[in-house]
Amino acid sequence: MRITKCILKIFIVQIILSSFFLPCYALEKPTHFAINEYIAKDETGEFSLGEYLKEELGFQEGVNTILEQFEGQKIDNKDPTIFRWLGYGGKKEDEPFLLRSVRHFHNPLKTWDEAGLKGIWDSSIIWGQRTDQWPGGHYSWQDVRGYFYSALTSEDQTTRENYFAETYRGLGQQMHLIEDASVPLHTRDDIHIIFNYEKWIEAFRTDRDHPENQYIFW
Repeated sequence: MRITKCILKIFIVQIILSSFFLPCYALEKPTHFAINEYIAKDETGEFSLGEYLKEELGFQEGVNTILEQFEGQKIDNKDPTIFRWLGYGGKKEDEPFLLRSVRHFHNPLKTWDEAGLKGIWDSSIIWGQRTDQWPGGHYSWQDVRGYFYSALTSEDQTTRENYFAETYRGLGQQMHLIEDASVPLHTRDDIHIIFNYEKWIEAFRTDRDHPENQYIFW
């Protein structure tokens, strides 16, 4: 009788635990910020964003060009440069809490309607193309292209700067989705209640004394 009660208690606990899951960020927000800034400032293959901005868009300061949406604006108490807008977008894609991050999963072995987290939310690939994103703003690939077009064609300097800021923030949010896909847990629908890979990566990234951190970006 005691054994039966014990088994029943264990079964009930398992059911309760299985009904909850930890909100997953597939890399912590500061890590996304750091990855995006690193990519913006360094060459990727043979491509340099800084050189592209100077040669194709006329931004002589490259990734250090300041883009303000309103006077005196700061990003984490620093000037709102292009590379920081990219980092900011990488962070903001996880906000508001839970409402966007649950759409950052994609299991390539499932059909499109089931590829997202638990088959309930959109696959990250679909989410990245939805022009009706809500809440947290509209930063689908189509929206970002629209902001870029408006930045290129607007005659008013303030309006142009605003749309360029939205472009690079939105591009940062799209980068976030790609970075999430690099985490195995987010491609096999693993809600990882106990083991939190993202926090481990963030702790590793910020541990400057770790011997392997000579290879890690800052």
